[in-house]
Amino acid sequence: PRQMDAPLVGRAGELAQLQRIVARARDEASVQLVTVTAEPGGGKSRLVRELRASLEAHADPPAWRQGRCLPYGDGATFVALAEVVRAQARILETDDSTTSAAKLSEAIAALEPDPSRQAWYRHGLAGLAGVEGAAVTRGHEAAFGVWRAFLESIARRGSLVLVLEDVHWADDALLDFIEHLAATARGVALVVLCTARLELHERRPDWGRHIRNAATVPLGPLPPDDTKRLLRLLLHRDPDPATVARAGGNPLFAHELARMFERADGTPAGDIPESLQAVIAARLDTLAPEVKEVAADASVVGDVFWSGAVAAMGGLDEREARARLRRLVANDVARPRRGTSVAGQGEYGFVHVLVRDVAYRQIPRRERVGKHRAAAEWLEQLAGDRLTSHAGLIAHHYGRALESAEVLGEEDEVRELRPRARRFLGLAGDAATTLDARQARAFYRRALDLTDAGDPGHGRLLGRLAEAADLSGDLAEAAQLGEQAIAELREHGDILAAGEAMVALASTLWRLGRPEATRRRLVESAIATLEELPPSAALVRAYSRMATHEIHAGRAGACGTWSRKALVAADALGLAALKVQPLNLLGIARFETGDEAGIADIREAVRLGLEAGLSTETATAHSNLAAVTWVADGAVAALELKRAAGEFATSRGLVSMAKTIRAESLWQLHDAGLWDDALATGRDVVEADRAAGGSSRVSVMAQTVQARILADRGATDDAADLERDYLARARKLRDPQDLGPALAAAAALRRALGDVAGATDLIAELERVTRGRDPSQRVHELPHAARLCRIGGRMDIAEALIPARRAPTYVRAKLCLTSGRALLAEARGEHDAAAALQAEAAAGWHAFGCPNEEAHALLGRGRCLVALGRAADAETSVVEARAIGARLASTEIGAEAASLLA
Repeated sequence: PRQMDAPLVGRAGELAQLQRIVARARDEASVQLVTVTAEPGGGKSRLVRELRASLEAHADPPAWRQGRCLPYGDGATFVALAEVVRAQARILETDDSTTSAAKLSEAIAALEPDPSRQAWYRHGLAGLAGVEGAAVTRGHEAAFGVWRAFLESIARRGSLVLVLEDVHWADDALLDFIEHLAATARGVALVVLCTARLELHERRPDWGRHIRNAATVPLGPLPPDDTKRLLRLLLHRDPDPATVARAGGNPLFAHELARMFERADGTPAGDIPESLQAVIAARLDTLAPEVKEVAADASVVGDVFWSGAVAAMGGLDEREARARLRRLVANDVARPRRGTSVAGQGEYGFVHVLVRDVAYRQIPRRERVGKHRAAAEWLEQLAGDRLTSHAGLIAHHYGRALESAEVLGEEDEVRELRPRARRFLGLAGDAATTLDARQARAFYRRALDLTDAGDPGHGRLLGRLAEAADLSGDLAEAAQLGEQAIAELREHGDILAAGEAMVALASTLWRLGRPEATRRRLVESAIATLEELPPSAALVRAYSRMATHEIHAGRAGACGTWSRKALVAADALGLAALKVQPLNLLGIARFETGDEAGIADIREAVRLGLEAGLSTETATAHSNLAAVTWVADGAVAALELKRAAGEFATSRGLVSMAKTIRAESLWQLHDAGLWDDALATGRDVVEADRAAGGSSRVSVMAQTVQARILADRGATDDAADLERDYLARARKLRDPQDLGPALAAAAALRRALGDVAGATDLIAELERVTRGRDPSQRVHELPHAARLCRIGGRMDIAEALIPARRAPTYVRAKLCLTSGRALLAEARGEHDAAAALQAEAAAGWHAFGCPNEEAHALLGRGRCLVALGRAADAETSVVEARAIGARLASTEIGAEAASLLA
């Protein structure tokens, strides 16, 4: 017996094309996306094997990493990518979590010298590597960033051919990642080679269309002459025309037909069926019973299988299993694979997935119950302490066994299988939550279908489903499920899970914009619940959630209190990574309450975040460091930090956060007098936000700054167009940090339109929405508000914005207060005092680097001096202000300067 691996016939042109693409990637250090498409049995895998062999014959072959998408089982969203990561780290299926983590760390250290990036890689790859219990990156954006960077690191050592087979079976999440990788990887020689059936293009008509270096290599049917040549090579004689016609140009069909003619006299082994599947079935029927049974057992395991699995399922010892597998290989049903992912066991794959499918369909349904159950039990034993990472496949086997048992009415089997299937569906959901929340939801829903409503575990599954819905962006459903979960968990006395569900629900309600009082009561209840138990990560998160709530509500003192509680609890647990968020919040709270040493806390949060490999938390702290630097040291220093924060977020794949950081930098650009840059950047931010499918908070920020500048420049029509969008949404969001500036910008437009009463009404609204908040949120717009109130004769509103106590002590706040008090003094007719205060403010704003406020302070001094009859003395200040206004193109400044000079 010999293995009849179909030779590569009629594909020389396609092979040469792939070789050229690999060469181009190496020569240009470019990324190439190639998709090889064909009908089933069209020769995709054979072409890939020939490409690998041709590349390995070179003196400096590229690195070759390969993963396969599965046509069976569930929880396999990123299984192909997981194969690549485990192969790079040499992690075996039999390795425990400790060994897997050590191997992953070793592989990462060999690729990346930077300790902070090593931590980032470990954090982002732990889920794919199957490291149980590790903190992992959540959300596609962050995960895609670290996965892309890891593959770039492999490619950077020379070049990389990343082969992902059968991507027509891939979930949308993996397809999204492949396109993300091809579109965003830079500066490396990387070929992303996908094989797929034609239905991929039915699912994704635009597949690869927007990727610069993307190509599709279609493998059509072999022409009759090539089919004849292939059959001649397989049969060692000329085939008859009917056999050539029967093959229909399909290499696998030709291969299977040739197997039917293996008798010495050249006659077929039986009647030749019409279809490829029927030919395969007929050939499997010619196998010896014990070999056919091995094929059946292997087909249950999957397209790839191991000698240990076959031995366990068939009740064989390892030696006998290997002997039968050798006969399966000799009969050209399977082939051994390079290496093995299970220590001490041979690894095999069917020659084609269609062969596996036919072998599986021949198993009677009654036998499938036992075989799937045996496969699940073997996988459980194999998994050891890594049950979660294997849970998807184990759940698949128990699910298929349960399905067959239910159809057959085998009630005893059903009673035994239901809890097993439910358990592993839940674990599979836990694993998928870190990689693909959509897949996690499917697992949890199926687990809930197998769980009685009165079961104590029902509430926990609801809570996990709510979390997955939140991660998927279905906030309304997440809120409904969360409330239902809390009620059930309380009823069953599951205090820890109830507290965790409350914290998660509070976060969902904040994103939904629900009332502050509702969210506060929920977090308070969660804390009261969790404080009854020993310290836990859930309690740290609850404290941090309350601290976040308080800082958003403008209560920095309370934020500091809760942040400190979170830090104490995290220290008690020895969980440094959990300290990043509360440290960041504590630093902001201390700073806003007058303790500028809080900046050190924010810097420490950045350091810890880098050390722990956290992306979102570190980028947030990095951005906040820029924010406090702005108000302490000026916009120029802050812009450098904002740029660095944005670059960090981009490098970690945090596209949305990078967009938010860019939007936040607009206020620094405004302060620095870089108004043209602010307008251009604002337009870019809004366009990018809309292109991403929405109009989110970043658009509110960007349009607010744009409208403020346009109003000051007299472009009232353009400012009004923006106001119709941003002001309504800012009012709906009800977040003072966005609503306050939005109201101030709208007031600037009313002033430009000559509607002084409308402007002061908006400032009055600003005062109301920030009342009871931290003074820092009220003094930021004080100079602008006071100028409008002076014109409108409503200085009582401006005076209310000045803190009676606990005034912020950072530089920008002091300058705002000086400008505000100068305007109050001017309104009272105290022109000498007002002129002195305006001069002080002008000098301070100049040193701080804020030309707009400097100009207004100079104009204020000029007004006071004119009122004192000192017009000549006023001229110097007014001329200086006019020059600043000209640089800013501010019609407001220019008009007032002209009026004073006249």
